[in-house]
Amino acid sequence: YSLSGDDADSFEVVGSSFKFKQSVAANFESKDSYAVTITTTDSGGFTFSKDIVVNISDINERPIDIDLTSTEIDENSSGLEIGILSSTDPDDGDTFTYSLSGDDADSFEVVGSSLKFKETADPNFENKSSYSINVTASDSGSLTYEESFTITLRDINEAPNSISLSNLLIDEGVDGVIVDT
Repeated sequence: YSLSGDDADSFEVVGSSFKFKQSVAANFESKDSYAVTITTTDSGGFTFSKDIVVNISDINERPIDIDLTSTEIDENSSGLEIGILSSTDPDDGDTFTYSLSGDDADSFEVVGSSLKFKETADPNFENKSSYSINVTASDSGSLTYEESFTITLRDINEAPNSISLSNLLIDEGVDGVIVDT
């Protein structure tokens, strides 16, 4: 047997088996079909050739990356969007759902593809300056990919919220005495 045609370099005949070469990985997203001509020659030197097309089936492949447009937000941002989640998947046009896990997952929610602090969260820089979460992307075929993110709070200037005085009792008749600090 001998091979010719546009994609002959991708195949080999071993014994009577026609197969892809070890160095070739069939991938529908890269190439969905291969054209080859197989020629057989008998012991008398007579030949017969046949053109064939090897079609590659598309299978669902798992997502390979998750992107988050921002991982920083001002403190005191309960209910606000931190960033937009998106996923990379070898399958064009695949859709994704996102779930959260990890130490601080209870402080967050995903609405559509927006990562947000929950309304009940209290993201206060003075209490905690960063949060760790794991985001899992599930494609339309239920295959998943997980990635860890650190969400960092930016410390913002906050208005004073109290005045503390402890010594509001002084002796009478004393001028210019310091009441308290």
